Amino acid sequence: MVILITGLPAAGKSTLARRYAREHPNARVVELDELVAVKARELENGDDPWPTARDAMLDAVRSLLRAGHDVLVPQFFGTVDEVRELETASVDAGAAFVEVVLRSASINQAARRHRERDATAVELDFAAMVQQLERVVRARPETIAIDSINGDVDGTLAALLAALDTPANPTMRRRPAP
Repeated sequence: MVILITGLPAAGKSTLARRYAREHPNARVVELDELVAVKARELENGDDPWPTARDAMLDAVRSLLRAGHDVLVPQFFGTVDEVRELETASVDAGAAFVEVVLRSASINQAARRHRERDATAVELDFAAMVQQLERVVRARPETIAIDSINGDVDGTLAALLAALDTPANPTMRRRPAP
């Protein structure tokens, strides 16, 4: 199974994914942001590291699935096509694909948490990101929405586990590739 955890920056995506993986020994976390940083250091000519990192992420997901692991990908994806790439890699590997969006309490709270997390971070247009995220979620009705409980990783994890354990859970069926 692949679980995409999407949401605004600083919503708790990576924290939730790492916590889930700690409690589920078969689960692995693939961090696209970390791959982007690695690829940026590898590229000497200043090229955009995103396409290479995205390909590396998809390769890592496929490899982990072939090895029998579940995979969590905590990442903001602003387009449906980006989500479909990950979904296709999952389905092609014979794995279920689950999409979870962590909803933040407010744009201001998300922006504040983002600045607190990394004072040197690039200023982001959170209003535009909310619009992108809403478009993606509207286009993908199977997406499970969970409130990011500010600072309460236990509560947010409990909400994720409850959502994954429902009878209508998307992990109970394989969704066809788009």
